[in-house]
Amino acid sequence: MDNREASRTFGERVRRKRLMCGLSQKALAERLETPPTHVSKLEGGQYLSIEFGEIHQLIEVLFTSANYLLGLSNDPGEIPEALLEAVGV
Repeated sequence: MDNREASRTFGERVRRKRLMCGLSQKALAERLETPPTHVSKLEGGQYLSIEFGEIHQLIEVLFTSANYLLGLSNDPGEIPEALLEAVGV
């Protein structure tokens, strides 16, 4: 897998898990303390690199694993009931 393909996979996984959690791009951006345009570009596979700290934040906020985000596992992880209630899902 080359960098562009890996970036697209990562972005698709972030988007899929964000939607599973019932979060908008804006809500995810707020939790990550980053602009919504950053989340949009990340999900669109426009970044070829990402900082370890940001991956760690995504794992925590999206209740998932690095393996899932990197495409090494198809298990997105469970979504805590409290999160679903908080976002009205």
